Order: sequence, then structure tokens, then C-alpha cells
Amino acid sequence: MREFTLVIPGLLWPADSLAAACGNLPLPALEALLAHGAVNTLPPATLEEMLAGLYGLPADNAPYAALRVAGSGCDPGDASWMCADPVHLRFARETLVLTDNHELDITNDEAAQLVAALNDSFADIGEFAVASPANGICG
Repeated sequence: MREFTLVIPGLLWPADSLAAACGNLPLPALEALLAHGAVNTLPPATLEEMLAGLYGLPADNAPYAALRVAGSGCDPGDASWMCADPVHLRFARETLVLTDNHELDITNDEAAQLVAALNDSFADIGEFAVASPANGICG
């Protein structure tokens, strides 16, 4: 028998706002997929913690950056790696808001320029590289 794990962060909203947001929204493909599966309820966790648990990794010490390196087609080896995602801080009245890297729409050229500037400024701590325009790594 085949096993398929589907993780959809934020799928289940609080019940009081769910009806207002979705109403009678038809989702036949999702309904068909969920109808053939078994429901496993997991304790509240971040997406990273959940994925680490599904792969049998320690959630508090999973090698996320090394996994990102491996996922980009390179061998992380025994080196130490860290994630270095571009972010943006903006003012919102009296607070600062940290903008997610996926909202920045960074192009490949912009990512390459950013990595070059980081490598010039921080050559003593490691080498920065681009895993994707929205995701950087340093090792």
C-alpha cells in the first residue's frame, strides 16, 4: 500500500472565521483527496517542527540549512551551514513588520548581487550562496 503525507499549513482556520471566509466554496479535488486518506492529528507545531518529525529528525535540532543545501543538489558534507534568507523591515504605524522573503519577489540577478555584497562584507564567517532567489545559505 502506498503512503502519502499531505501537509497544508493553515488549512484549518478557527471555526468562527472559517464559515465567513470559505462559505460554500467548492473544493472537489481536495475533497476527493481527503476522502481517501486517514486523518492523523498532530500536536500544534511550526511547519519546520512538523516536517522534522515526519522525517524522524529532532525538531529542536534538525539540520534545516544542510537539508536546504542537499535539496539544491549539492552535498552538504560535514560542514556547518546556516539559512540566510533575505527579509525586509518596514514601518507600520508604531511598530516594525518583518516581511517574509517570499513577498519580496527577488530576481536571480538581485539575489546574485546580494550574495556578492554579503561575501565581500562577511568573508571571515563563511561563504554565502543562493539556494533560490528567496532562500540563501551560508557555510
